[in-house]
Amino acid sequence: MDFEDTDQPKVLFIEDDPQQMDIFYIYFERNGIEIERSYDGPDGIRVAENWKPDLIVLDIRMEGMDGVEVMHQLSSSDVTRDIPVIAYTNYDPRQIMGDMLQMGTLAVWEKTIIRPPDLVSAVKALHSHLSGGGSKNIDDLRNIMHAAIGED
Repeated sequence: MDFEDTDQPKVLFIEDDPQQMDIFYIYFERNGIEIERSYDGPDGIRVAENWKPDLIVLDIRMEGMDGVEVMHQLSSSDVTRDIPVIAYTNYDPRQIMGDMLQMGTLAVWEKTIIRPPDLVSAVKALHSHLSGGGSKNIDDLRNIMHAAIGED
């Protein structure tokens, strides 16, 4: 997790809905966040291993390999295990939150509640914290992201 290497955070967005992806791509780019798109789990893992983003936003409900399995593979790999992940889903987060947080996900957020501006705020807060030499402790990072969107 090397936010220090650039002034612009690098975010990998793994989402199988092209319309949802386009909305976030435009919004992130307009707000100074470099975004790489992946439309399925296996490709997302490959991109994460090769591009090494600062953060991954991961859809849970996808065809083929779902987000829970993607997270399992990311958290099991020496190359990707330290990349922070936000799970972003239409599922009731209570159904998957325990497993996702145990695998190291920073947050599990509902698409109907957390909007693009919220995600931008969370990414920028995380970037500011880490580029300033802040703690990489997962609980600290979770608190920063939740505070950035106004959650306690």
